[in-house]
Amino acid sequence: MIDKSVKDRDIDSILDNQINLEILLKKSKQELISLILKSQDLQIPISLFLNKAGPLESLVKYLKDEKKLETKVIAEKLNRNIQTIFTTYHNAKNQKIKFNEKGQTVPLYIFSKDDKSILESLVFYMKDSLKLRFCEISKILDRDNRTIWIYYHRYTAKTKQKNPLGGKKYGEK
Repeated sequence: MIDKSVKDRDIDSILDNQINLEILLKKSKQELISLILKSQDLQIPISLFLNKAGPLESLVKYLKDEKKLETKVIAEKLNRNIQTIFTTYHNAKNQKIKFNEKGQTVPLYIFSKDDKSILESLVFYMKDSLKLRFCEISKILDRDNRTIWIYYHRYTAKTKQKNPLGGKKYGEK
């Protein structure tokens, strides 16, 4: 005879998996790709960008010193020239970079757009993906509200220049 509690747990587990599957099936192809990328990508602590060093310097130093990535791999992941990464790390080598590994994080892939700055990408991600308001982002990054607004609008302006539909995806009205 099967223990009733084991049977109930198995049924609960199956139902939970079925509910999760139904949620995943309702997502678009782009959302599923995004979820997969997020689960496989390195997570970067947001507190890393509170340093006096530049955002790219902080990010490169963190990836090289803390995550032990090679310069070539960092250049590939950030979609930047290897010489740029080498020079950036050389400039940041003697600077102290502080961060809180347990704090809020963002995926590394958001920084891979080479025509966007690190802070533009970070602010855009926090605004559109994390659904934070400009004032909340400014508190987290310890920057002025207006500066955050500028980063966000620079990102969207650069996106509109590349997309003839004005930043909208194909098929959107």
